[in-house]
Amino acid sequence: MKVQIFSASVNPNFEYDLDAIKKMDFDSAVEYFKNDTINACSCYLREVDITKPNEFSFSAVYADTMFVWVKVL
Repeated sequence: MKVQIFSASVNPNFEYDLDAIKKMDFDSAVEYFKNDTINACSCYLREVDITKPNEFSFSAVYADTMFVWVKVL
C-alpha cells in the first residue's frame, strides 16, 4: 500500500481562488497546479511506501496558505 501526499503553498496575494482550491480533490489539485500560470506557489508531491519507515516535513513559506491532499493507493 502506498500513500501520496500533495501540498501546495500558495501566495494569497495573487489571483488564486482559495475557496475553489480547498474544494478540489487530490487529482484535480495536482492537475490544477501542474497547469498553473500564476506561478506564485510551491508544490510538492510525495509518495510514501507505508511498509517502510518514512519521515519528512513540509510547511508554508512566509505568509502563504498551505493546502495538503492525501490519497491512499
